[in-house]
This record gives sequence, C-alpha cells and structure tokens, in this order.
Amino acid sequence: MSEATGNDTGLQEAVVSEFCAKGFKDFAARLLRTTKGIPRQLRLVVWHIDFEGQDFCLGLSGVFRNLRVLDLRGGSQPSRNTSDDGGGLASCIADLLRDNTALQELSLWCDELGDAGCSVLAEALTTNDTLKKLHIVDETLTSKTVVAFAETLVVNSALEKVDIFEVDMSEGDVSFLFEEDKYANTFKRLYILWRTKFLPQLTRLLREDRHCSDVSVDVIESVDADVLQDFLDAVAESKTVRMLHFYPSGKTFDALDDGLVFVLNRTTTITNIQNLMHVEEDGKALVKVLDALKDNNTVTDFIMSVDILNPEICRSLSEVLATNRTLASVEICDYYGIRPEQLRVILQGLRGNYTVTDLMVAWDPDDVEGVAEMEELLERNRGLLNKAAQFVKGGGDVTDVEGADALKKVRSSSRLVEKLQEDTGKGKEAVLDDIASTVARLSC
Repeated sequence: MSEATGNDTGLQEAVVSEFCAKGFKDFAARLLRTTKGIPRQLRLVVWHIDFEGQDFCLGLSGVFRNLRVLDLRGGSQPSRNTSDDGGGLASCIADLLRDNTALQELSLWCDELGDAGCSVLAEALTTNDTLKKLHIVDETLTSKTVVAFAETLVVNSALEKVDIFEVDMSEGDVSFLFEEDKYANTFKRLYILWRTKFLPQLTRLLREDRHCSDVSVDVIESVDADVLQDFLDAVAESKTVRMLHFYPSGKTFDALDDGLVFVLNRTTTITNIQNLMHVEEDGKALVKVLDALKDNNTVTDFIMSVDILNPEICRSLSEVLATNRTLASVEICDYYGIRPEQLRVILQGLRGNYTVTDLMVAWDPDDVEGVAEMEELLERNRGLLNKAAQFVKGGGDVTDVEGADALKKVRSSSRLVEKLQEDTGKGKEAVLDDIASTVARLSC
C-alpha cells in the first residue's frame, strides 16, 4: 500500500506501509505515474521492510535519488551479510549517503542495526556534505556508536543533529570526549539520553555551553542531592537550553519536583518541560509545579501527568490557564476519564485563555459534560491564531476589526511566531519584528 501527498512547502510525501521487492517496484511505478516523474523533493516513509536482493537499494540510489527525507520504520534485515557490518540495510543506506546529494534528513527505526551498522553509517558520513539530520532508534547501541559519530562530527560540518537517544554508555569508553579539544562541540550536535551517572559531565557541558538546546536525562531518586542541584543550577542559568525532558524511569521525587520549581522560577530560555516520571496519586508534586507555572513567561509546552485528577490539581490548572499568557500546550492527565465537576473548574480558567490550543486532561472524555465547550474554546483559540497571522501578513489593515482583536489576544503566543515563520519563510527575529510593528500601529 502506498500514497503520495503534497504539502504547503512543495515537499511531496510517499508513505509505504509494507512492501517486498516486487511491491517496491510496483510502488515506484505507481508513484512515477501519479507524480508524472519523481518530484525534486520527496519524503519517503516506509513502515515495514521485508526485502530480498538489491531492489530496495537500487530503488533508493536510482529511482529515488532525489529523496530529501527518508524515514524507515521497523522491518526485518535480510539474511545476507549481517555478521560484521550491521547488515544489508546499513550497507544500502551507506551507499545512499555516499552517492546522494539531495538527502537532508534520515530516520532509521531498527533494533537490528547495532553498533556495527552505525559504524558503517558513520564512516559513510565522513564524505557526505548534504545530510543535516540523522535520527536512529535502536535500543542496542553502546559507547561504540557514540564514539563513531563523535569522530564523524569532527570532520563533517554539515550535520546539524545526530539523534541516537537511548544508548548504553560506559564512562571509561567515552571519557576522552569530554576532555580533548577536538571533541569540544560534539554534544552540541549529538543528542543522547543522559543517565544519572553522567550528570556531572552533562553539568559541565551545560556550563561551558557545549551542549545542544534539548536536554534529556534519566535520573533516579538515589541521585546525590548536590549533584542534582548542581545540574539544575546549570539548566536554570543556561541561555541556550530550550527543552528539559525527564525520562519515565520511575516515580518523581521531592528533590526533582523542587528542582523543577527552581528552574521555572529562574529560566529565561526554556520553552518545553517534559517530566514523564510517575506522579503519586495525591498529585502534590504536580500541583507544586503547576503553581510555579503561573508566573512563568517562557514555557510554551508542558507535560507532567497523573493517572487520576483531583480537586487540587484542577484548581491549580484553572489558575494557570487564567493567569499564564505563554502556554500553548498542556498535558496533565492521560487517564481515560474525567468528572464533570472537575472539568467545570478547569473551564473557568480556560474561558479567559487565548493562547492554549492543545489541552490533555483525559484520554477519552467525549461523553463527559463540558467536553464540547472545552473543544470549542480550543478551536476558538486556533481560529484566533489563524486570524492574527493573516492580519500580520496583511500589514495590519485597520479595517480588519476581527484580525486586530485576534492579534491583541494572541500576540504573546509562540504558536503565532511559529505559524508566521512557516507561512512566510522568515526567521524568528524578523517575524517578531513584524508582530511588534503591527501591534504598534494598532496603538497609534
């Protein structure tokens, strides 16, 4: 099965749910007919790989030589050539990286690549100057893969981000990456999940501005209190960190909750907070953090969930919605139900909020009284966002009363900035200038 679609940027997307060698040939032929030739910009998303022989590789290097984005998800490796180089898929992708001059983004979701396969890819990337983003999901990776890509990043300046996330690192194997000058900026482009034992090294990288803007940590309750606080100090003081993510490895604990409050009260740059640790049923940890969000003016996306809502959580969320003018997306509960009286409290705050466009307070609350109003309010906010964007793009026509009113309500929304960037192709600073100048004309 396959389909070809287009989007506003002209990047066509072909989604293949499953194919074998014969299926791939058929898909290529159908796509050629559908698009009247393979488009210059194409995103190929493959959900299942089951190939024999060279058809898949030949397709990538031949028919799909103009691929800009390749996303391979799951599937099986062929039986041939798997002992020392990570298998046929690694060799196939390595050949593509050596020969292709169009590919900019590559995602591989395959536990069978392993360190050997990643080493093959890392070597191929030493001579590639077009790929910008590489994302590999493989829970079997170790320090060998970290070192391999660190070496690649020394000689490859085109790669902006290598995301290998879950990797089992040994301190002895990677210690030199924190000390030798040639690896000074390795972790500004290499994104991984940091285990508790590496918090001191991560803290040092943050203080020396040698880490990327997204920070993900897997912290345990037995962590040394001073080590944790030192890390949180570094996060709060950083001028480059944008996302702080805590991996769901256990239950949240007081030192971590207090640390999040500390960060929220001090940060001037973090826009995304994700604490995926389990929250106790009483919800006190969540209430503590929500209360800190009331006066925060940087965080736009927030996730910290409980299994079941209680009156204190609902009250605190309602107060956040009533006072905060920065948040755009909030997720506090992924349980399947919510009580009408709880939703009524939340709606009190949401009615006067114009920036939140996504709110998760239950997994499937369709039959609960108040859900329809919540959806209407969120849709109202999305509509205001679109009207405000059109108003700014139109130069702020004073006769457009609805557009002017929408801009006044959502001018602090990060989603407005993002939408204008997407619609106009301008950079963030240019868009902010456009918004400011349009608002200024309204005040005249």
